[in-house]
Amino acid sequence: MLRHSSVLQCAQGPAGRIPDRVPASAPGYRAAALQGRIYPGLIVCGPGGSAPGLVLTDLSSDEWIILDAFEDERYDLCEIALSTGKLGLAYVWPGGDIRPEDWDAKDRLPVSAPHR
Repeated sequence: MLRHSSVLQCAQGPAGRIPDRVPASAPGYRAAALQGRIYPGLIVCGPGGSAPGLVLTDLSSDEWIILDAFEDERYDLCEIALSTGKLGLAYVWPGGDIRPEDWDAKDRLPVSAPHR
């Protein structure tokens, strides 16, 4: 999940605008650590789990294209129920390479995110 401003800005390019965001969580999902990757995979975990995140509320069409190109091609863009009672779009990991522990940004993100 692009919860970190520095990663979100890199994903949007050199003139990266950081979109408006509101906190929300995804009940029934968790942000799992993935084998060999520094980023998480949003996966279904069932009742009781909930993945915290941010909803990007004002993406332009061009920004959607950039964001979609930034995300790993293995993700599936899915509509999911949010803790706000609304539906949102999320990049959900389809399976494979999932580690048992939750992803922790402190342990995984580089100090400076590279531009793609």
